Amino acid sequence: MNENFKAYKINKHQHIPEIEQVLGDIAGEDVTITFTTQLVPMTRGIMSTIYVTLKGDYTDQDLIGLYRDYYKDQPFVRVRGEGVWYQQRRKYLAPITAISVLQQMHGLGALRLFRSLITS
Repeated sequence: MNENFKAYKINKHQHIPEIEQVLGDIAGEDVTITFTTQLVPMTRGIMSTIYVTLKGDYTDQDLIGLYRDYYKDQPFVRVRGEGVWYQQRRKYLAPITAISVLQQMHGLGALRLFRSLITS
């Protein structure tokens, strides 16, 4: 796997139904996602780029504010400021989830998550 990067379980990942269920519960309606996992050789962590179709017009600051409010009581979640993107190496030993949000063209929003996983 060294020096390799690949997609796997494209649109067949076992977590798709539960992700859609939780997002649907939050949205109050059915949600369909496209979810492609990427296998990258790294010691710890998961990084995802997730795209959603937004209902309404939002700025980057609006989206950042929504996520900060939602996760305000979660001590291991960091919602990053505008234009701040995590690198896996920077938080290698930190047990946190970092979220960055960006409003995309054509009403498409993107957010990236990184979670450093620590095991004993």
